[in-house]
Amino acid sequence: MSLSLYPHFTGDPYKRSFDFVDTVILGSPYDEKFTIENIIKNSNLTELDKDIALHIKSELRRVLKDDLKYIENLPNDSWHLRLTPLGILVKKGGGHLLYLKKLEDRATAEHERQRLNDEKLKYDLKNSKRIFKTYWWTFWFSVISIIYVLVQLILKLIEAIKPQ
Repeated sequence: MSLSLYPHFTGDPYKRSFDFVDTVILGSPYDEKFTIENIIKNSNLTELDKDIALHIKSELRRVLKDDLKYIENLPNDSWHLRLTPLGILVKKGGGHLLYLKKLEDRATAEHERQRLNDEKLKYDLKNSKRIFKTYWWTFWFSVISIIYVLVQLILKLIEAIKPQ
């Protein structure tokens, strides 16, 4: 949302514009119709901020409806709005900025999970190569051990039977 067209606006335009988005989202009812103008008038913004927000309400409406998809028109009513399921999720999450932070945290956690999974796969591959290289050594060692045990068993049985 570009607020540089409004000379009386001060502050970081990007951050400030999403403060207005948060005001509209957090002030809107969950399952009732509303207008952006009523939400802004009933908000706890300062009078100057209310004037700015009312001055850019059509831009706020466009951003909320078309870009972010948080609100939609009611059927057969182009004036009143309602929250979309995404808008309800954002409202429950504490607003647009907190919702974006949670998405970023999820992305960071997913990246860390993927990194750990890749590291585990690397060690699994190394272990598989080691097992493949030493498989026949351990196989023949176990075969020789079984033969030794069977020979010893037969010798003990013969020794036990002979003295009688």
